[in-house]
Amino acid sequence: MAKIVSMFMMFLTILALPYYLKRAKRLDREGNKEAIHQELKRYPTDYLKIRKKNTKRINVGNTVAEGPCIYLSNHQSHNDIFILLDTVPEAFRFIAKKELFESPMYGSFMKMSQSYPLDRDDPRQSLTLLKQSLNDAVEKNVSLVVFPEGTRSHKAEMSEFKLGLFSMMRKSRVPLVPVYIHESYNPKTKVYKAYFGEPIEPEEFNTLKPQEICDRVKNTILSMQVLANES
Repeated sequence: MAKIVSMFMMFLTILALPYYLKRAKRLDREGNKEAIHQELKRYPTDYLKIRKKNTKRINVGNTVAEGPCIYLSNHQSHNDIFILLDTVPEAFRFIAKKELFESPMYGSFMKMSQSYPLDRDDPRQSLTLLKQSLNDAVEKNVSLVVFPEGTRSHKAEMSEFKLGLFSMMRKSRVPLVPVYIHESYNPKTKVYKAYFGEPIEPEEFNTLKPQEICDRVKNTILSMQVLANES
């Protein structure tokens, strides 16, 4: 029964897709940042809550990031995008593989959100894009969301993190915030819990090696996974 309901809801999503694509293209042309932000914030309601799925943000520790930062999250399923849109209050942009920007389903959404298309086959382009995104985080006062695994795992265990990403992250002038999303790959999950770790300030990681930053972020996410499994 659950599988039938899931297939039916996906069918409705496909039927509604042209409507959302048209809205996304119009908002992208108009360039109204507040209107775009409000449009993005309604997606979790339309996509998750219509399926009777809810989200819950859980702050781990005593400090919550204020102002622009870089959220580094595990990536289990396509639901993660909507979960983060619902649990991160401020405007943010994704750093995502360029194929999503060329997709007929996700392309207009990615462009409207002014996210960054990462070409994983072109190291030079990737380096330039990462520099631009880090500068924008400070100069345009926007946060970033990055999935260090590079793609969806479709399981509880995380894949290896892309070390090259952390070579650029160590130059960031805004905090890094580890995020753990619990069991978003599981169709039986009713409440998607997103755990937000304490921000790691630039003065803490600017002098570290890329591997050290990678290990610290990953170990923090793993510790939040243990916390989620115990709760």
